[in-house]
Amino acid sequence: MNKLKTSDSIQTISFIGAGNVATQMAKNLYQKGFKIKQIYSRTEASAVLLSQQVEAKFTTSLKEISSDVDLIVISVNDKALIEITPSLDLGQTLTVHTGGSIPMSQLEGVSSRIGVIYPLQTFTKSHDISFEKLPLCVEANNEKDLKDLLSLSKRLSTKVASVSSKQRKTIHLAAVFACNFSNHMLAIADEILTQEDLELGLLQPLVEETITKAFTITPKKGQSGPAIRRDDNVINEHLKRLEKHPDFSDIYKKISNSIQNI
Repeated sequence: MNKLKTSDSIQTISFIGAGNVATQMAKNLYQKGFKIKQIYSRTEASAVLLSQQVEAKFTTSLKEISSDVDLIVISVNDKALIEITPSLDLGQTLTVHTGGSIPMSQLEGVSSRIGVIYPLQTFTKSHDISFEKLPLCVEANNEKDLKDLLSLSKRLSTKVASVSSKQRKTIHLAAVFACNFSNHMLAIADEILTQEDLELGLLQPLVEETITKAFTITPKKGQSGPAIRRDDNVINEHLKRLEKHPDFSDIYKKISNSIQNI
């Protein structure tokens, strides 16, 4: 592990949450030399597992969360965040959440010093991911804490930005289209291929080239396919093949119309 400089304001960190985001964030901070002191989770198995990975203590009781650290990271899903914040009183301990769509103001009343570190990525516990080139969107309710959170974030990533709650909501909305919806399209493609004993891997080079072009020449300029060509014969043939899947057919029509309208 890298040793922290003595000038760093944030050295000790605790986590409320032990899910996908918390696991990857805690492990990356630990690998950078930050001291992870405590892990809270409603599920003991999750709390124990993450605490062992980052050499921290664990608890399953919100009442046992110690505020004797430099930073507390609340990394739970949006519903849980809204549910637990009314019962938290962390005094003057700098407290952040990691959500994309929840405003920083959700933490008002939890602490007098609040902020957000939103890692713009999709996470799973079992797939370790480096934060080195991962965008981190940072916010705080005072300049000193913002400076400290930016400093911490820059130890993790080369892509760090100060972003308002409003801007973060816009980023999150765009991310749903770019990530969640595109993944669902791949799930549909996988199901269509599987029905003919074909593998999704056939599409991997096509998908990779599509993504490369999107970030090189822009998505609009890189758009291809029957919709942009207004090839009604192909579109009608596709819709005919989707007659047994009305949900897929409806998506096909709406996406095709959207491509043509844009």
